[in-house]
Amino acid sequence: MSRPNRPKITKELLERTIAGEFQAARECYAILQAIFRFRVVKVLAGNCSPETVEDLSHETFVALLDDDGRLIRAWDPERASFETYSGLIAEQRAVEYARKKKEELFLGNQASKLQEAAIDSSRWPDRIAASNELRQKVFTVLWEELDKQGRRVFELLYNERRNVKEICALMNMNEPAVYAWRSRFGRRIEEIAAMIGGEGWER
Repeated sequence: MSRPNRPKITKELLERTIAGEFQAARECYAILQAIFRFRVVKVLAGNCSPETVEDLSHETFVALLDDDGRLIRAWDPERASFETYSGLIAEQRAVEYARKKKEELFLGNQASKLQEAAIDSSRWPDRIAASNELRQKVFTVLWEELDKQGRRVFELLYNERRNVKEICALMNMNEPAVYAWRSRFGRRIEEIAAMIGGEGWER
C-alpha cells in the first residue's frame, strides 16, 4: 500500500501566507515545523531543550515572514525546494543561537573546541596552521575587522565547512561574491601573520 503524499509548500500557499491569511500560515508552518526541528537538532547535536528547539523553529518561521516576507520572496525555486531553502535558514538560526552562547569562548585567549573547528588548518597557509599561538592571534585580529556579513561568511566557510553553493543559499549571495570573500580572507590572513610576526617571522 502506497503512502499518502506529504503536503508540500507551493507558491500559492506562500503568497497567501505573506498576505496575512491565518489559515495559510497555519498550513505552511504545519508543513515546515518538523523540518525546522530536524535542522535545529542537527546543528545543536541534541545539546538543547525541547523548548529551545520549538523556540528556534518558531523564530525561523517568523523570520521568513518579517519585512513583508523578504526571505520568502528571495527563494529561487530553480535552485532548491522551499522546504530545503527554509531548512537552511533554520540551521542558520540554530548556529546563531549556539554562537551567542559560546562567543566569549570563541574569541577567548584559550584554544577551545569551537576555535579549533573554526580554524580548520587544512584551509590556512602552512606556516600559520603550524603555530597555534600565531593562528589564535591572526584569527582574533581578522574577526575584529569583519562586519556582520563577513563574520557569517567566515563561520560558514571555516567553522561549518559549507561549500560555496550552500553559502549562496544561506546568505542570498552569488558565487563570485562568496569567492571574493574567501580570497579576501586568505590575503588578510597572510598580511596579519606578517604584521604580527614582523621581520623575524620565517617565510
